[in-house]
Amino acid sequence: METFQIWLDEQAACLREESKKLTADDRRDEGNLVKIRANVYEICKSVLQVLDRGKAKAKLTELHDTWSKSLEMARGHDDVRQTVIEEIKMETLAEILSKLEEE
Repeated sequence: METFQIWLDEQAACLREESKKLTADDRRDEGNLVKIRANVYEICKSVLQVLDRGKAKAKLTELHDTWSKSLEMARGHDDVRQTVIEEIKMETLAEILSKLEEE
C-alpha cells in the first residue's frame, strides 16, 4: 500500500507542476482542470491513509457514486462547466481505482 501512496503523491505533484506551467502560459482554464485531477489524487491518498484497504476501496466507490450523481445533475441542468469538472473527477478516480486493483 505504501508504494501506491507514493504513486499517488508523484501523480499529484506532476499534475500540480503541469497546472502551474499552464497557468503561467496564460492557459488558466486548462491549468484549473489539471488541478482538479491533482485534487482527486490527493483525496484518494487521504482516504487511503485513514482507512484500511477494503474500507478505502468502498469509500472510493462511494465517491464515484456521488460524483456520478453530480455529473447527471450537471447534464440535466445543461451546466457544461460542471459537467466537464465531474467528468474529469470520474475519469481520474477510475484511473486510480484501476491502479489500486493492480496492487
